[in-house]
Formats: sequence, C-alpha cells, structure tokens
Amino acid sequence: MLFYLIRATHDPKEIAYILLMYILALSIAFACHEFAHAFVALKLGDDTAKHMGRVTLNPLAHIDAKALIPLLLMGFGWGKPVPVDPSKLTKFKNRSISIILVSIAGVTANFILALLAGIFYVLAYKLIPEDFQFLQMIIDFLEMCMSLNLGLLAFNLLPIPPLDGFRVIVELLPVKFRYTGFFKWYVRYAPLILFGVIIIGAFANVSFLSGIISIIEWPFTWVIGKVMALLYMLL
Repeated sequence: MLFYLIRATHDPKEIAYILLMYILALSIAFACHEFAHAFVALKLGDDTAKHMGRVTLNPLAHIDAKALIPLLLMGFGWGKPVPVDPSKLTKFKNRSISIILVSIAGVTANFILALLAGIFYVLAYKLIPEDFQFLQMIIDFLEMCMSLNLGLLAFNLLPIPPLDGFRVIVELLPVKFRYTGFFKWYVRYAPLILFGVIIIGAFANVSFLSGIISIIEWPFTWVIGKVMALLYMLL
C-alpha cells in the first residue's frame, strides 16, 4: 500500500490521509471478519474463541503483529486466526455444516459491511449539504470501506489454505481426498506460492490476482450496486 502511494503521489499529506483512511477501514473490516468467525463458532457450540477474548469487535484483539509490516507496505495482511475446535461444534449432527457456517461467517460480515457502506454512501451524497466541510472525507471513507471489504471477501474465498474458501471446499470434498499426495502437497506449498505472487506483484506494481479477485467480487458488487441505485432513486 505504501509502495503504491509513493509511486502515485509525492504529497506527504495525501499519503498520510489515505493511509489513515486505509488503516481505520481495514481495522473495522478485520475486526468484524474475525468477530463473525468467533461469534458463529460460539453459537454452534465451540467456546474456544470466547475464552481467548475473541468474541469482540475490538480490533486490537484480532490484530496479528506479524501482519502489520506487509499490510502497510504492500496492502496484504491477515487478522489473527480465530481458533476453532471442530469437536465442540455440536449444533448439527453433520459437523461439516457447522464448519462451513463458521468459515463463511467472516466473508458474510464483510459483505454486510460493504453493503452498509454503500447505503451510507448514497445517504451522505443525497442528504448532506455539498458545502459541509467533511463531506468529501465521509465519501472517501465509505468508498474505502466498500472497496476493502469486497476485496477481503473475494480474497478469502480463494480456494487456497488457510483461507475460508479452502475450508469450505475441503468440507465438500470426499474425506479420502484429504489423504492423497496432491492434497498434502497443495496444503503445504499453495500458501507459499500465493505469498510469493503477492510480494512480487507489490514490488513490480502488478496485481497478478486482480482478474480473479474481480470475478469473485462481481456478484457481490452487482447486488450492492442495485441496492444503491434503488435507494438513490427513492431519495
């Protein structure tokens, strides 16, 4: 992120402004994402995250210190993973259902945040006077919230460990597939390959994943766009 900003502008005030927006919006996105995992796991019978203080919207409880540097430099990072004990997920007889629900809880929270940001964007645009001093700041922040939450949603749906999309796919595949040589190789090396692609892309100023992310984002962006257009028309 910092590399991109420095390449895009040399104005320190603009860099600081965008970084502050970015950090605030991303802190909210990460906190809600991880809280959703912990909350749904608790409702399905697993209190592991609760005992570790993770059923909270406090961003400090979900920040992984190791992720801060790549997060600020390259716009890539992660929240502290929420611990889940599958043996305690006793709400459903089929434990895979519980694991899938916990896995998709985070991206669902990000979609709701993006949708709310879109709704408030229209409300701000239509209802706040144009001469209001902080209107542009509000608009910028809401745009950042929409963009980051949709990006986080799409990224987490990639079928790569340890992302949520991979956990869902694993539960849908036959159990015997988990013991194949390919599966073990994929679990071991796919995250390293992904991390390498992101690092190279950051330094080369090329987003190798942008096309895939855009495809995953599209249906969610379409829904939010339709809701925003309807609200705009009603107002």
